[in-house]
Amino acid sequence: MENDWEAGKFSLLGVKIHPVQKQDLLDFIVQSCRDKQQRILAGANAYAMNLAYELPWYKQFMNDSDMVYCDGIGVKWAAAMVGKSIPARLTHLDWVFDLFRLCEKHQLSLYLLGGTEKNAALAKLKMLADYPGIPAVYSQHGYFDKSRDSAENKAVVDRINAAEPDVIFICFGMPLQERWLIENWKHLNIGIAIPGGATIDYISGEVERVDAFFVNYQIEWLGRLFREPKRLWKRYLIGNPLFLLRVIIHEVLGL
Repeated sequence: MENDWEAGKFSLLGVKIHPVQKQDLLDFIVQSCRDKQQRILAGANAYAMNLAYELPWYKQFMNDSDMVYCDGIGVKWAAAMVGKSIPARLTHLDWVFDLFRLCEKHQLSLYLLGGTEKNAALAKLKMLADYPGIPAVYSQHGYFDKSRDSAENKAVVDRINAAEPDVIFICFGMPLQERWLIENWKHLNIGIAIPGGATIDYISGEVERVDAFFVNYQIEWLGRLFREPKRLWKRYLIGNPLFLLRVIIHEVLGL
């Protein structure tokens, strides 16, 4: 029987999208852990969609993921352009703290992989202080040799497997975190894997979410651009229009 969250699945530029709400996403994570299912939860935003358009392996990763939710307003707009409705744009900060409370309730362990050594350590301390009911919280910074067969990578994989976490966030940034997950997936003894971008930096408190004005009007990308113009100008000022143009050409006009 098809899962409820699979029912409305559609394809956008060859990438599957699940039009889910926050509760659907949270239920999916908890149920996957309780059923001992090893799954991947992936987010689709304009940057991810551009990567999928340009990199066949990345598109394959998205389509192999068990749930692909809308992680950016651009994807929500693009879906509307082709007659599809996405009920919610869900960035990590819209739902991770709800997830942590559920980890307490359902006794799910958590692994935070990525960030600087300082931020990874701070994130773990923050989690232990704010969510003492989580049975176990582990962290590992992201500054190690990620080559599949390197000694450092093998040691990190061994530490993850020794912990056997129910939920693991991989926060190396796109597309590095997805490439690492592909290369190590068959060797990981985990529950659900979630590519997390800068989630660890936010949890640590070293990076704050942009002003509520940008969040409430669903233009968080603009707030991030104002904060980090040198790093993000190409992603947003070129990448966002390029993504929408690709949707118009290939999905709307059918060229």
